[in-house]
Amino acid sequence: MNSRVKTLVLVAAVVVLAGATVVAAELQSSVTAYDLAFDPMKPIVTSGEVAANAPMQGGEDCGSATVIGALPYEDSGTTSGYSNDYDETCPYTGSTSPDVVYSYTPATNMFVDIDLCVPGTNTDYDTKVYVYENDCTAAYHACNDDACSSPLYSSYVSALSAVSLTAGNTYYIVVDGYGSASGNYTLAVTEAVPPPPLFDCSAYTDVVFGQPSHATDAGWSAATSGQTSSFSYAVAENFPNADYNLTDLHWHGMALLYNSGWYVCPDISTMTFTIEFYGDNAGMPDDTNVLCSYTGVNPVKTIGQDYAGYGSYVFDLDTLTPSCDLTGVSGDVWMMAQSQDATNDCTFLWMSAEETTAYDTESYQLNAGVWGPTGYSRGVCLTEQAATDGTLDGCLSYEPDLTVTDPSGFTVEATGGYSTTTDATGCWSMDVPEGSYDVTASNPDWLGGTYYGASVTAGATTTLPNPTLLGGDFDDNGTVELLDVTYVASRYGGGDLTADLNRNGSVDLVDVTGTTSHYGTSGPVPWP
Repeated sequence: MNSRVKTLVLVAAVVVLAGATVVAAELQSSVTAYDLAFDPMKPIVTSGEVAANAPMQGGEDCGSATVIGALPYEDSGTTSGYSNDYDETCPYTGSTSPDVVYSYTPATNMFVDIDLCVPGTNTDYDTKVYVYENDCTAAYHACNDDACSSPLYSSYVSALSAVSLTAGNTYYIVVDGYGSASGNYTLAVTEAVPPPPLFDCSAYTDVVFGQPSHATDAGWSAATSGQTSSFSYAVAENFPNADYNLTDLHWHGMALLYNSGWYVCPDISTMTFTIEFYGDNAGMPDDTNVLCSYTGVNPVKTIGQDYAGYGSYVFDLDTLTPSCDLTGVSGDVWMMAQSQDATNDCTFLWMSAEETTAYDTESYQLNAGVWGPTGYSRGVCLTEQAATDGTLDGCLSYEPDLTVTDPSGFTVEATGGYSTTTDATGCWSMDVPEGSYDVTASNPDWLGGTYYGASVTAGATTTLPNPTLLGGDFDDNGTVELLDVTYVASRYGGGDLTADLNRNGSVDLVDVTGTTSHYGTSGPVPWP
């Protein structure tokens, strides 16, 4: 695959593969000279003259189809002299070309490649190939018009990759032509490796917004969204917000190297992303209103399907840390995904989304500080995992005659090793998994309190009543005793503030009274 080079021009991409020059089916520029697009329209091309007495090896129709006994299979023949029995639209219609038919009944479930290009020894005209399952009057099972080139024909030759076959069914392979074209062919049928699935969000759970990418044979666009030594572009896709708290992101596109033409990226492991979420400004991304921002993101990269010879990847970020909480954000939100790759200088090209399932038909690309429309939405899946944690919170109280000037720093602990400290108002909060907890509040020199059996529900907050903590346990042995009273009395009015219970900057009568009034009391104190 690394030998494939494609040079992008305004109308067509020239492909150099194994020394042969081929014009691919209308690869053309999109928004910028660094985008790719595929247009399935093409001019009518007819074949050259074919000898009238060429061998006829395929069957005339499905009833007389030539049987393929085993795989791999290869056969050469001609369609000239046959009748026009069938035609299918993928995407071109109105063919009057003659056709021939083969049949194959697999013993096990399998995938097959059906190829008129490789080896394609005798293929010399503009072909079409399609497959029926059991019934040649039903909708086709698979169909292709243009995929590749043969040694004798420079473009518009057909191939089907990884066609799914079910054991026991009979599949009819029709070799046909575009327009009125006919001629010689070499057909190869081989068992194939199962293909990657199309990017359609079905692999993910808790999807709150999803746009499947275009199929490989549809009119697609791959918009450049990356920073390289040659250019800097960014693409943003919008979605309607419903107070989402996004935890996972998944997007789809190509990873290519541009150097006066498009090349396969030698190593995508070094490609990282900047992900940002923007507010909306009159239907466009507002990059002055950044709602969430993540840099150096390195998603899992999984090989996807090929698009006109260009490989694609699915980018999975299974844990967005922290989550992007869009609660309270009104209107649309825009997700921007831009690649960086200082090592290999490759770039990300975001694949377009299928129009019939997209939120709308537009995304925007940033070029030289200006956002412009791309003409397509982009393939993306956003997920919001259900909450597994709940929240415990509350505030601490102190006896009326011992008002604490600075109540921060008191420790609150829950069973299971969860802990936090109070803030400047004496309040606290902690997130814990759903369950039941004993909660203890404590601080040096104070008798702690324990609340038993606090129940926590995922996604909800449990607020505990305020305990009244008691001061004076200076030796922290759980009881206010004579040693504690002596300790505070000996520091009364002095500079040693270790007995300053109310934290007002002096050991005064309040501290002494707050200790002596608890003489003989043991903790933990009651927590209602």
